[in-house]
Amino acid sequence: MKIHELAHLSGVNPETIRMYRQKGLLHPARLANGYFDYSACNLYELMFVRKLRGANLGLETIASFYAEDGQAGALRNMKQEIRALEEAIRELEQRKKQLMSTLGHYVLFSNQPQQVQELTLRSECWFVPLELEPADSVCRRWMEHMQQADIRKVRASVHQQCGKKVMIQLDRGRNKVDIQEGVIQNAYPSVFTILVNDEREENPPQLLSFSYSDIITRDIRMKLC
Repeated sequence: MKIHELAHLSGVNPETIRMYRQKGLLHPARLANGYFDYSACNLYELMFVRKLRGANLGLETIASFYAEDGQAGALRNMKQEIRALEEAIRELEQRKKQLMSTLGHYVLFSNQPQQVQELTLRSECWFVPLELEPADSVCRRWMEHMQQADIRKVRASVHQQCGKKVMIQLDRGRNKVDIQEGVIQNAYPSVFTILVNDEREENPPQLLSFSYSDIITRDIRMKLC
């Protein structure tokens, strides 16, 4: 078939077909009169090249596929190219994970010093814990460090209020809340105690103990009376 017939069947303009032939991507038979005779095999070659171009491969790369053993060599070289692309994709995925991890650390560290929230006892507000969401092991270690800092702040705040009257809100679970009044007695390294006086005279005062993490986890909330 003539070049215009091939162009009509393939949807590729004649100028592009000529360029592909000149670069050795098409191999039509040459007639005695000097014209090229394109066959069904050449149509297949043309569509094959168009597919490779659709994969964003350059003409030089495609030509290199045919450098040895014709189409058989092209198929073999394409398989090698696919393996190389798969390896490149794995490397890019690894780089992406590293960048995402770095970004997560940056966001966490830049937002953290929401600065370990100042946990002080005030008459008008409850204790509110700082909430952190760990992204990975590094972030978990950072959160543990920040939580320890919170505990130290809570301990110092409670110690300053020893002897003062407070209202405590206890979480009893299943949406049950118990509110009582008492006096902070002592602040020890791990726990503090509150002497609670029941309004009903038949019940004697109770000495309750709480850990500082109870405040951070909201198992107990306190405010000065």
